[in-house]
This record gives sequence, structure tokens and C-alpha cells, in this order.
Amino acid sequence: MPMQKHINILKKTYFIGFVWLLSLLGVQAQQIKLTVLDADTKEPVSYAHVKLEEVNSQEVKLCFATFEGVASVKITSCSVLSVQAMGYKLYQDTICASNSSEYKVYLHQDIFSLDELVVTATRTQKSLKDVPVITQVINAKEIENKGIDNVQVLLETALPGIEFQRHGTSQDIDIQGLGGRNILILVDGERLAGETRGNIDYERINTADIQKVEIIKGASSALYGSQAMGAVVNIITKNYHQKFYVELLSGFKTNSERNFTDIKAKDPNANLKRNLDRGNNEHNLLFGFNLKSWKAKTVLSLKNIDGYTLYDTDSLLKKFVDYDTIVQAPRNTEPTGIEGEKQFSITQKVSYQWSEKLKAEANIKYYNRHKYDFYEEDKKHDYFDDIGYGLKLSYDNLKNFSFNLSFNSDTYNKYDYKERLSRADLNYKDRFLNPKAILVYKWNNHQSLLGLEFLKENLLTDMFVYGQLIDKRANTYTVFLQDDFQWTEKLSLVTGVRGQYNTAFEFQFTPKLALMYAFYKLKIRANYAMGYRSPGLKELYMNWNHLDMFMIEGNPDLRPETNHYTSLSAEYTQNKFNASVSVFNNAFQNKIDGQWADNQTIYRYANTNRSRLYGCDATAKVQLGQFSLSGSYSYVNEAKRKEGIRLSAISPHTANAQVAYRLNKANYRLNVNLGMRYIGTKDFFVQEDLIRATDTISAYYPVAYKGYVIGRVAIHQQFYKSVAITAGIENLFNYKAPMVTFNSYTGNRRLFFIKIALKFDKFLNKII
Repeated sequence: MPMQKHINILKKTYFIGFVWLLSLLGVQAQQIKLTVLDADTKEPVSYAHVKLEEVNSQEVKLCFATFEGVASVKITSCSVLSVQAMGYKLYQDTICASNSSEYKVYLHQDIFSLDELVVTATRTQKSLKDVPVITQVINAKEIENKGIDNVQVLLETALPGIEFQRHGTSQDIDIQGLGGRNILILVDGERLAGETRGNIDYERINTADIQKVEIIKGASSALYGSQAMGAVVNIITKNYHQKFYVELLSGFKTNSERNFTDIKAKDPNANLKRNLDRGNNEHNLLFGFNLKSWKAKTVLSLKNIDGYTLYDTDSLLKKFVDYDTIVQAPRNTEPTGIEGEKQFSITQKVSYQWSEKLKAEANIKYYNRHKYDFYEEDKKHDYFDDIGYGLKLSYDNLKNFSFNLSFNSDTYNKYDYKERLSRADLNYKDRFLNPKAILVYKWNNHQSLLGLEFLKENLLTDMFVYGQLIDKRANTYTVFLQDDFQWTEKLSLVTGVRGQYNTAFEFQFTPKLALMYAFYKLKIRANYAMGYRSPGLKELYMNWNHLDMFMIEGNPDLRPETNHYTSLSAEYTQNKFNASVSVFNNAFQNKIDGQWADNQTIYRYANTNRSRLYGCDATAKVQLGQFSLSGSYSYVNEAKRKEGIRLSAISPHTANAQVAYRLNKANYRLNVNLGMRYIGTKDFFVQEDLIRATDTISAYYPVAYKGYVIGRVAIHQQFYKSVAITAGIENLFNYKAPMVTFNSYTGNRRLFFIKIALKFDKFLNKII
């Protein structure tokens, strides 16, 4: 009997185990269908990112929803489901294997983009609301709604304290009082070769291929190295998830003016005149596929910009107060010509996904640009081209470890294009070679980062020795560390340090510290960072004759610029209201600037004494039903003085305001946007030789350029997620500067525009 009893117990045990095993196998085989919908319109949300993390094993599975918002996943036990899409709040829930095989996920609009994942602030993915450094984001939807076609307008209309000014024939950026030499522009996290006064060629950035732009104001040299003293702007290009996709975008604007109405057949400058009146239009074609492990994306772009002229309607009244002298300058009757352009670019990206954890990417890009000026006599114009390529290997174990290995090469060239010979003569070549390795490890409440980087720059130009193309080089070796520590539920702390050695200078050490404390609806952020900038090769070695007016000389004894940046900010979010205010102080040492010598016949680079910038930013946004209102204000004070006289031409006060109306219906979306940008009065002093009866002296007179407002309106309509039409007006109030200078508005008159976007992914994925 006892033996039989044991046998019965064993039989029952085996039976229960068998049933449990069958149950387990059933769970493993269970397919779950997720449908992702907009909570307001109940329309499918296309290509949402779906993540499943099993509660017990912490195994992670990733996928994307289809155009119809459908995703199929398998679950073996209870899992945490996370669903995210651009413009929507993060959705999280726990789902378990059960009899239910279908789930509907409703996503709510994220009107302040606080759940958007960003990478620039810490070089790791974090939601915007959790980043300890205030990061501003402009996403593709905003660009599309406004019909913006260049990065200058994009940045100026989105944020206060950002201004582009024309210097000679190129654009200079200014953010919180700092110019291009102290602002780092990245595309997909990579540097761009070629600069003029520290400014990249902004026309290289194609707004039709922008997924989002992340902007960090303040020093970020600990993460990004030289030049990241005042701000980092990271342009992130589009990433598609459709099986097949084709997107065609075309835009047209009214002409600024017709410069030449009667071009003779035998006119030797006929081609130049036609090119100056090319019209304002652009055409972009984006296409590619995602098939199993392979992904590819191709972007083709053509763009034409017509030239136009600006005339002064006023002149300066120069009051030399110290010498009781007033001079009425004559009005400049010569027009200022703004060049016409023809641009072309092509980009190809290919990636291969070995598994969910390992991926390899490659890209190659080519760009060229003709710039047609109004100076007919020299029979030439400026021509630029760029070729770059990159390789990247990424590994992520989806738990606690990841690394990225990358190599990027970028070569930017400038030429004199001889129009009669159709020949381009090289006069400038700048090349970057930039391999990097970044490792991220998560442990306890820490996320630690280790980075290794090498940057090689070769610059070939005739600016080192007049009439000769001479090559100069610089190498930079870098290691950087960062730790992101979630100290408590409310307090997070990010520390970092960078060590950098440049072959022209000694070792440079730059730390940073950022913390964020969250309570109730408020987030307090405090930030300290040291920044630096190594002198550029032109600043070190230039010896260039500037149009026979003066010489520009480099200085091989220059030391790197350094700065200490501190900021304190508060952000408040309550339902449909968001506001933030921040104050900052930026103290510089050894700032590199030009100084006049030998009776203003030589302009020589030198390290100046200490200087300081300080100011504040404030923003507010509110959603009122289908309307949204936003406003922002920036104040900056630059203590750039000489003998107690203010020399800075920065506008201390800038502001942006925006009113938007949106309507979402089944298969139809409408967005109306009215934006205004205010640039405040610029008050400063100018030094000039004052000719008197008996002698000539150097004296100062005050200049005041009055503030102005630039308006912009756009109406965007989308039909069936496949056709979009945007129409609007630029420079709504038709503002024209009374005097055209480096410090005045040099934009176009009032222009009307229309843009058409056609997306064929829905059609292609149905027939293929």
C-alpha cells in the first residue's frame, strides 16, 4: 500500500507538471496584436515605437507599428509595455498572457514634448522632462506645419536669443551673445568641416530631412570638446520605419525682384544674369526601404535662390560727443547685393541589423553650391562642394551595456568658378577625420559613460601665404567620462570631465556638474560647466591680404579660450500650461579677438583680457482647446567695453510669440500658425578717425539701430496622411532696414510661399 501511495503521488505530480508545461508552452506561443490609436481622433498612429520588457527575466523586445498602427508581439509572461510616438506622451502598462489576444493602446498628445527622447544633453537617451540641462527641441512636425525651408529661419523663429547676421557674403550665428566660433553645430552628432569666422555652411542643412533639432545653451565642452562654449545645436536627420517609402516635397516662393528684364543674346554676362534671377524653389525626394535586416535611405535635393538688392533709405548722424562735433554721413546710394544660389545634394544611408542588439551603418553624402554675386566685371563667382562619409557599429544588450564605434570623414572645398571657362579653381580645402568610441554602462542608479575620440584637421588655403596653397594640420586626442546618478526619486546628478590634448597646445581639462530636483510640478536645474576653444588654424597662421584694404595676421602664440558657465533654472508644468525661467553667467578668459595695429592696416588675432556675459531666458506655453499660445524672451548683456565705452553690437532684448490653431479630423488635419520675432534696439559705440582742421584723431560716436518685428504666417493642411499643402507669408509686415550693415536685417521683402508634400508609403506597402 505505501508503495502504491507513492506511485499515485508521483503520477499526480507528473500530471500537474505536464499541465503546467502545456500551459507554459501555450503562453510562449501566444501572439498579441496591438493597435495604437490617437486618443482624440481614434485614428491609427503610424510607426509608433513598441517596447516590451518581461517582468521576471527583464528580456527586452522591440518593434515598430505599421502605417495602420498595428504591431504584433509575443509574450511569455507579464511584461511592461511602452509605446512612444513623436508628438505623443509615453504610454506604459503591464500586460500578461491571457485569453485576450488584442489590445488597443490610446496615445495622448504631448503638447510640450516632455516625453520626447533626447540625446544631446548627456549623449544618452533620456526623456526631455528628465534631462538635468534645459534642452530645447524643434521636431519635424513643427517644421512641416510652418513650411520652413532653411535652418536660419527655423532657429530664429523657434527660440529667442538666436540671431543670424550677414557678414560679407556669409551668415554669422549669434546665441546669447556668442558667435559661430563658440557654438558647435552637429548633424547626427558629427562635426562639419569648413568654416568662416567659425560658422559652417548653413545651406548644407536640408530642413526636409530633419527629424528634430536639439539645442543646449551654455558650455558643453566636457562632452563635445572645443567650440562648445556657448551652445550645441544637434540636427538629427529622419529615420523611417516603413517597409517601402517615397516622399516628394516641392516648395515655391515669389521672387524677391526681377533684376534683369532684357538680357541680350550676345551679352557676355547673360548666364550670370539668368542665374541671379533663378527664382525661389526647392525640390526634395526621399525614398528607401526596411526589409528584414537591411535599411536604406536616399535623399536628393535641388534648391534655387534668387538674388536681390537692398538700398539704404537713411544715413548715420555721427555725434562725437567728447569733441562737440556732429557729422552727417551721406546716404549710401550703392545697392547691397544679396547673392543668388543654385544647390544640389545627395545623401545615401545603409544599415544592417544583425540582431536586436547589434547594428552596422554606413553613409555617404555629396553637396555643391554656386553663389552668384552682382559683380560682373571679374567673370567669376564662389563655388563650394563637400563630400563626406561615415561608418558606425552599435551594440546594446538592451539591459545595462551599450557601445558605439564610429568614424566620420568630411571634406569641404571652396573655389573660384571661372564662368567663361566653366572651371573651378580650388582656394580652400578643410578636412576632418574623426573616429570615436563611446561605452555606456548602467549599474544601480548610475549610468556611466566613457568616451575616446581623435580629431584630425587638415586645412589647405592661400590665406597662410599670399598666392600659395599651403597646408596646416592639427591633431586632438580626447578622453571623457560622465556619470548620470539618480540619487533619489526627486534628485538626479550628472558629473563629467574631459581631458584633451591638442598638438599645438598643452593638455586641457574641463569638468561639468548638473543637478535637477523635482517636486510637485516644479523642476529646479543648476548647472556649472567649463568650456574651451582651441585657436583655429587660420587664427594661428593666417597672413592674408583682405582686398588690399588691410592684412589679417594670425598669432602662433595664442592660448586656448576658456570659460566658466553657470546657470539656474526653474520649470513648471501643470496640465496644459508650461513655463520656465533661467538665469546664466558666462565668464571668459583669454578670449580670442582681433586687434588693430599699425594705423588700422593690420588686423591681428590676440588673447584679450577677461570678459563676461550674463542674462536670462523665459518661456511660457498654454493650450486653450484647439488654440495654443507661446511666448519667450531673452536678455543678454555683454560687457565688451574699451575705455568704459560699450562696443558690443548685440541686441540685449529679443522675444518670440506664436499663436497656433489645430483641427484634427478623420483623414484631415489643419494647422494655422502665426509667429512674430522681435529684435530689440542695438546701442553701441563705433570708433572712427575724426578729421579736424589741424589733425586727425581716433574718436567714438554712438549708434542706435531701432528694434523691429518680423512676422510669419503659415497654413498647413494634411489629407489622408499622404498629401500635405502648406501656404504662407514670410516677412509679413514687409520690414526693410533703413541702413544695410552687418548689424541690420538683410532678409527679403514680403514673400508668399507654397509647399506640397506627397507621401507614397501607404500605397507602396499595399501593393508590394
